[in-house]
Parts: sequence; C-alpha cells; structure tokens
Amino acid sequence: MHDTLTCTRSDVLPAGSSYPPITLKVDVSCRAHAQVTNTATATGGGDTTTRTATDLTKIKRHERCERHDHW
Repeated sequence: MHDTLTCTRSDVLPAGSSYPPITLKVDVSCRAHAQVTNTATATGGGDTTTRTATDLTKIKRHERCERHDHW
C-alpha cells in the first residue's frame, strides 16, 4: 500500500536554515513486513530541483500481534 501525506508551509525558509523535523507515528497491520522504506519528497522554496530522501524503518510489533503470529 502506498499512502501519500502532504505537508505544506507558507513561510519562506532563509538560505542555510532548516525547518524542524517531521515525525510520524502510525499503526500498521500485524501482517506488515518487518521493515519498510519510507520516501519523502520536497519541492518549492525557489529550488527547481525535487529533493528526495528515503528511510528504512523497522516495524515494532505490538504485543497483540505476538498473540496472532499464527496468521
């Protein structure tokens, strides 16, 4: 499944500055893979190049999933 989340800011980022990190907490299916790769894409701010970053994320199993491991 590929979901898209959009985060938009209207203020101008001064050169050499950065915005605070964006942190997401999600619930995933007990049937999810042990790890997934998240991809973030940033555009705008006067930069004509689309910037992309990826992050390999390990899935932390909730105890209720441990009880359903036989699925």
